[in-house]
Amino acid sequence: MKCPRCQWDNLQEANFCIKCGESLQVEPLCHHCGHINPRGGIFCDECGDLLVGATPDESSIEEGGSAEGRPPGINSPPGSMTNLSRNGVQPDLLTELKEGVEKWTEATGKAKRAIEQIARLTQHPQTDSPELKVNHNGEPVKGREAGKTSVFVIDRDLLFYQGLHLYISHTDDIEAIGRSADLTEGTISTVDRLLPDIVLVEADLPSFQGLDSARQLIRHSPDTPVIIFTPYISDDQVFAALKTGVAGYLAKAITGEEFINTIRRVAKGEHIINELITRSKVAQQVLDHFQVMEKEGADITLSPQETELLRFFVLDYPIKRVAEVTAMSTEAIGNLLDSIAIKLVDNNV
Repeated sequence: MKCPRCQWDNLQEANFCIKCGESLQVEPLCHHCGHINPRGGIFCDECGDLLVGATPDESSIEEGGSAEGRPPGINSPPGSMTNLSRNGVQPDLLTELKEGVEKWTEATGKAKRAIEQIARLTQHPQTDSPELKVNHNGEPVKGREAGKTSVFVIDRDLLFYQGLHLYISHTDDIEAIGRSADLTEGTISTVDRLLPDIVLVEADLPSFQGLDSARQLIRHSPDTPVIIFTPYISDDQVFAALKTGVAGYLAKAITGEEFINTIRRVAKGEHIINELITRSKVAQQVLDHFQVMEKEGADITLSPQETELLRFFVLDYPIKRVAEVTAMSTEAIGNLLDSIAIKLVDNNV
């Protein structure tokens, strides 16, 4: 079949001229919608799709565009897809659009990161610094971490304090924050400023001078537990300490592990001194004390169960043996000891 444009002889079954790409059909057929278009058109009159192989009329094409308002670049060889896509959009324009989308995506990503950064800056600043404790006036206590149990020591023995400080320094949850040789007004002011979680007080024997200091501290700061340190355990002093309301009573000869364990238990709210009520002589003194108070008409007295428990301890029964005899759990016995200790403090006020 001879091409009407370039007169090239093509095969009979050919649809387009292999030389110039001219349509060999009498009327161009739109491959998109099947509409038969008049010869000479580039785009389908029905759907606007490109007519593959259609030859534009050069006189109808202006520089930079077509007479039909189509994009520039249709002067490529007829049927060529180099500059035109199926929908009449130039591939180089598609590239530009793609690059534009990529730039827009990058810009929006930067904008998103900037917005997130602004949001972080406008929120409360997050730092790696530990939270600080505050005093009664709401002012932060310098150098005090909220997650640690702080200990203040009142002891004339500087070497003893240095040993405690060294041992405490190897723990992650306890800190020694200061020391005073005696309880003075200046010491009380320091305690108010530092706000220790626990105060350790030395109690010399046979004098009860340390107990007087403990009593003053408890009256001044009733929410701050006090632990008595003494050269050795004295039953008389234990009884006096119980009436004072201290949280613990320890001999200086204890091991470092026992000391740290005591600090942690007291920090949780335990009054470990109550366990010393199980000592035979201490239990007898407690019984005698309440018998006198009862004769004097005191409102606070022991219950029959508490009295029975103390009599077992006077006989030097260990807690486990008392639990077997009375069919009480060790936890129930511990609760009774706490109750007895509270009544001792209340009677001593």
